[in-house]
Amino acid sequence: MTMFKWIPDSKSNPSGGATQDNGSNQIVSDWLWLYWAITAPLTFAILVLWFWWYKRTDKRYKEKQEHELDEEAKME
Repeated sequence: MTMFKWIPDSKSNPSGGATQDNGSNQIVSDWLWLYWAITAPLTFAILVLWFWWYKRTDKRYKEKQEHELDEEAKME
């Protein structure tokens, strides 16, 4: 099953598009909404997780740098 109907039905209308029993020129699957229902929340979740990871890593890096600067100051 594909999202797009690339091969038209044997019944063709004059404009060359595929026709359904109800007379519509449907080219995209009825299941296209499922693609958006899955990809939109998943993309949002990945962006949130990346932002959280980035902030956590940045905080740890800054703490490490501060600790190293303190150690160097003590050695002098």
